[in-house]
Amino acid sequence: MVSKIDTDADGNLINGKVNFTTDTLVTHDLINTTTNDQRNVGGTLNGGQGKNGASINNASIQAGHTGQEYQSITKATVGEGAIVTSDITSGQDSLAGVNRDALNTETVIKDMQTGGLDLNATVDTRVFTDAGRAEIIGEQKELV
Repeated sequence: MVSKIDTDADGNLINGKVNFTTDTLVTHDLINTTTNDQRNVGGTLNGGQGKNGASINNASIQAGHTGQEYQSITKATVGEGAIVTSDITSGQDSLAGVNRDALNTETVIKDMQTGGLDLNATVDTRVFTDAGRAEIIGEQKELV
């Protein structure tokens, strides 16, 4: 990028003027790629001391998978102003396809969320015993 960024009276960014002369101007766009991938697995056991002694009160499992694929092009940019090249004698336009807007230099090609798994499951282990089920029923009656 060859450019000049100015600020107007209101504090907004504006394209400034860049003037130069060169024999040849060769430019290339840049391709930017970012990929991230996050995975997690976890579990918990919660215990306690109740009327019937020590017990595991609940068990939980968690799993997740998220990620992102991002790709953009940063355009070859020569800001506004007078750029003089030897194109007149060669017959080629070396500024063809060159971005002249220094405030608009990137084009997003791909921005995709991947994965998308978020699992969290909990089991009240008291359901596996007669005493535990009776305790749960007793708690439900208290709520009513």
